[in-house]
Amino acid sequence: TFPNTYRAGFSTGTSCGEAVNFAPADWLRYSAASGARYRLYHRPCFVSQEILLLRAAKDAITTSTTAAGASSSLNLHYHLARELRRLVKEEAILRAKLWQAGLRKSRKLPSFDEESDVIAMAECSICHMHPYLSYLECTKCGTTTIGNNSKSTACLHHASNNMCECSMADKCLVFPHTLKELQDLATEIEGRLSPEDRSKIQATE
Repeated sequence: TFPNTYRAGFSTGTSCGEAVNFAPADWLRYSAASGARYRLYHRPCFVSQEILLLRAAKDAITTSTTAAGASSSLNLHYHLARELRRLVKEEAILRAKLWQAGLRKSRKLPSFDEESDVIAMAECSICHMHPYLSYLECTKCGTTTIGNNSKSTACLHHASNNMCECSMADKCLVFPHTLKELQDLATEIEGRLSPEDRSKIQATE
């Protein structure tokens, strides 16, 4: 299935199907755009782009690369680093806007396992996406904890969209990763690319 294309299937009776989807590293940018569209139409996404990106980055750091796979590994590191930088920048801007709007509280969660804790994550009450990097909860009209979603929870994209009638001072920013932790991850991925490697990949885009 190519990016931005439509696919469909149907069954004439009882059936059981299984599919495994593969994608090259440069599809990460399409994943981000797809997530934005799901958010726009208030539809939950089957796979969190944030979780996919962080899991791939951690796997890239811990997995050793053979000489035969060196070229594809460099390509992966390049696209991972670019998307991580974009994600960190976006997250920093969204968090800063909340502090400027009067937010005063925050709490850090233990870091999730990017695979086993997907179902337990909070859900934005407006767009129904799972805000893995951070979300806003109201400590006045109902505190939301992991696995116990309430109406007073929102991703940072919808934090000011009337998630409840309480003031921003009653809200709390909840996150499993600090901005520095995310920046350090991006820096470590970038450190695996030389200027020559980066130039070669950019020339093929």
